[in-house]
Amino acid sequence: MSKLLVLTRLQLETMESRELLSLTITGLHHEQIKLTDPGNGALVNLSGGTFLGLEDTHFPLGETPPATWPARNTHPEWISSTGEQYPVAVKGTSSGVTISGGTIIGMMDPIAPWHVWKNYSNGGAINIEGTGTETITGAVVKNMEDGIRIRGAVGATFNVHDVYMTQLHDDMIDNTDVHSGTIANSFFRGHTFLSNRGGNNPAAVVTIQNDVVELMLQPHMGDNGITDINTKGGYPFPDGLGNGSMFKWEDSNNSSGTVDVTDSVFLVNRPATSSNGAMAFPAGHYRNVTVVWLGGGAYPVPVPSGVTITTDRTIYDKAVDAFFASHPNFHPDNPLATLTSAVVDALNSALGGTPTPTISVGNVSRLEGQSGTIPFVFTASLSAASSQPVTVAYTTVDGTATVADSDYAATAGTLTFAAGVTAMPISVLVRGDTRFELNETFTVKLTPTSGGLTITQGTGTGVILNDDAVVAGRLLFYAGSSRYDTTGNPQTPLPLGDDNAIASDKSAYRPGSGAATFANLSSYDRGINGIMVDLLGSGSHRSITQANVLNDFTFRVGNNNSPDSWVSGPLPTRVTVRSGAGASGADRIELIWADGAIKQRWLEVIVKSTTDTGLAADDVFFFGNEIGDTGVSNTATVAKVTSLDATAVQIHEASLTANIPITNLYDFNKNGVVDSQDVTIALTHGTTNATGLQLINIGAGGPFAPASAAALVRGGDAGVASALAGTSTPTIPAWIVNRLERLEVNRIDLNGGPVAKYFEHLAHQNTAKSRAILVKADQVADALNLDDTLLDSLSVKLGLPD
Repeated sequence: MSKLLVLTRLQLETMESRELLSLTITGLHHEQIKLTDPGNGALVNLSGGTFLGLEDTHFPLGETPPATWPARNTHPEWISSTGEQYPVAVKGTSSGVTISGGTIIGMMDPIAPWHVWKNYSNGGAINIEGTGTETITGAVVKNMEDGIRIRGAVGATFNVHDVYMTQLHDDMIDNTDVHSGTIANSFFRGHTFLSNRGGNNPAAVVTIQNDVVELMLQPHMGDNGITDINTKGGYPFPDGLGNGSMFKWEDSNNSSGTVDVTDSVFLVNRPATSSNGAMAFPAGHYRNVTVVWLGGGAYPVPVPSGVTITTDRTIYDKAVDAFFASHPNFHPDNPLATLTSAVVDALNSALGGTPTPTISVGNVSRLEGQSGTIPFVFTASLSAASSQPVTVAYTTVDGTATVADSDYAATAGTLTFAAGVTAMPISVLVRGDTRFELNETFTVKLTPTSGGLTITQGTGTGVILNDDAVVAGRLLFYAGSSRYDTTGNPQTPLPLGDDNAIASDKSAYRPGSGAATFANLSSYDRGINGIMVDLLGSGSHRSITQANVLNDFTFRVGNNNSPDSWVSGPLPTRVTVRSGAGASGADRIELIWADGAIKQRWLEVIVKSTTDTGLAADDVFFFGNEIGDTGVSNTATVAKVTSLDATAVQIHEASLTANIPITNLYDFNKNGVVDSQDVTIALTHGTTNATGLQLINIGAGGPFAPASAAALVRGGDAGVASALAGTSTPTIPAWIVNRLERLEVNRIDLNGGPVAKYFEHLAHQNTAKSRAILVKADQVADALNLDDTLLDSLSVKLGLPD
């Protein structure tokens, strides 16, 4: 078989082909076309073909089916013997095939009862199957049982766009094997819209965009004549017991996938024949979806967010008019409605005229920019140069990007292609900003103003690519947890242990959110040793490493309401960037510290505005740690651990077999068991109002300034800051400040060891500077309610103020 085949004015019944790259039909009347394995990426152009379905049976309404059915039609060689009940059938495509155009008309009595259609016909218009992306565009189908049947191996996809189907007596789209695909810019009128019943692909997503669907009243066995005829669009259809359904779905376990429906209108005349459940919506996302409900009373089933129910029929009528305005060759009032552009061109040529070119518009994707405007230039193209001027109108249409949200400037106008010109630009201004948003879309829609001009691709999509960044997640996790920071047990189903160890009941404290709560701190006996930051959007996130982590982050630790006075925190021992692992596909930055390096105090994390993070401004958040805290002893201002916490642990002891969740309040070492170890942790980490974790209350504006050299000691008492604020007297050396600040954690003894020896050395010097340091150290110890017996005795001996 040749690579290119052109058939003109033939009576074609069956054709098999292999390695066919393009088949073009230019005749006006054909029976069946069957292509087997036509080749990779083959184009089957049926724009000039009209294909017939089953012959008229003339069964009267309400007749009982005979015991033995007659021959199915006059072509048993392809209906009965081969099982191919489709006038157009394409099989075995390995890399996808495109069927363009073609008119398929069924020959059975359009008012025959449904059981006649089902038992006599049980076929449809187009059957297509393979392993690639199967595309059907520009087709017209009338008076058939099924419209398009999608089949093929798992992984195949489909794209149905710009088709017109009416008087479909069963499924308009029969997605038999449950593939992902797109149904767009089309008009369907029939019994059931979309059938996803294979139940073998729960990951499948069917995207439905800019479609108009009418569920027609369907004749059924037992009808009493033709009543309540629906004549919209000029096609009479008798009343029956009701509609089919919008969706046929096997969703006991959502095994037939989900839908993503936008900017579409459905007309529903009656409740479903089988059950009201057939009128339900499958799982998925719905945006700007309207259901015109004419069945009386309330819509029979709940509707998801994004779906509006209305009884205003004019909304559907306007949607139909809009479809035919953009697809004039499909309009029932057009005498050439069943003919496509190729046929029109053939007729024009026979009369000595010039074929009318077709027109299409492309898509555009660009970054939105940080300010000002950026032109998105769409290209409208003619299939061939015209000897006469050709005009087309265009307008922008909101999608997820909207004019009201200042995403882009509304644009409309008319293009005039001078003779010989085949391409013209359409420029739409997109407004840049620093506000983080997901990628957004809008469309440019073409409407022909020249007679006979056919649009093959009437909608161009503009994708505004986000170039801003945002922190999409601020997470605490229990690094090193023997029970949760692992995989392979019921408590750790995720593939990476650290994700299993996320403290799902804890959230970051954000400045300006009021006083901190128990939800902002952990009781982990290893302290704060794991933080995750999810960065979404722009930025060279993979450039963030342990070696340069301070270029992109600031860490400080402390325990009062003035983070600008806190000391620098320890550096993480490990920094990991996991691309796409975070919320909404964000890059996840993991920060891990040594066990015990940050405990019983607050950690401030500042994600800086850098080229690595992509952030337009710094992002600040906090997590706290109070080892052994169950919350039972906490006040409105302090988180502390008392004997009540130890008692609470004893009351709630549980074994590993009890399947302890990560959120268990009493499992301080996160080993999945609540036992004597946790009791001991509470008993050995007792704190008071003075020494407990202060529940910080920091304003939205900070202060977040870098810590001063005289950095501070632990404690929320304003007297501590006052004691260390003076600049006229010497400050305590930084190593002592750090040890004092960590006093409760490390249990430093002020009356013995190196600190005590240093105090005694100062007393022995007995200079003005050494006495001033001793006075300041004594003030700090008093503010923290510490045991400073040695400092008191030295002060008395030297005659210093107490």
